[in-house]
This record gives sequence, C-alpha cells and structure tokens, in this order.
Amino acid sequence: MKAPIGSVVKLTYDSPRAVSPGDVLKTLAGRMYLICETRRQVKGLHVGRWHLQAIIVDEVPEGAHVHPIYWYRRRRKRTP
Repeated sequence: MKAPIGSVVKLTYDSPRAVSPGDVLKTLAGRMYLICETRRQVKGLHVGRWHLQAIIVDEVPEGAHVHPIYWYRRRRKRTP
C-alpha cells in the first residue's frame, strides 16, 4: 500500500552524489519525495548509502534539485 501525499517516510538512497534537505527524489513513475533529514553511512557493508527522512509531495518546490531514484528488489532475509 502506498503512503498518501504528505506522509513522512524513511528511505535509503545509494548515490555517490550528495543530497541535502530541500532536494527531491523522483521515481520513474513520477512519485516525489522532499528530503527533510539526511545521514550518510560511514561504517559497515553499505558505506556511502544515504539514510533519508522525506515527505511525499505532488509537486517540486521552486529551486529544488531533483535526483532520480530507481527501485530494486531487496534480498530476501533467511528465516531459520
């Protein structure tokens, strides 16, 4: 189920380019996420991954930088 516009969501974003609060992530389907908080992972398996908190929006704010986001399947977790 998709979260409605205005909802706050948490995302991870793999990109060597920096993202900042006020930037927008846009999917191929047109869904947009306004970034509110960022944290870049510095240790572990996924060094460089961005951990984001964002609000789902229906239009790009004026002056916002738009980054593309491409969804991919996660590996299934093994169950004992």
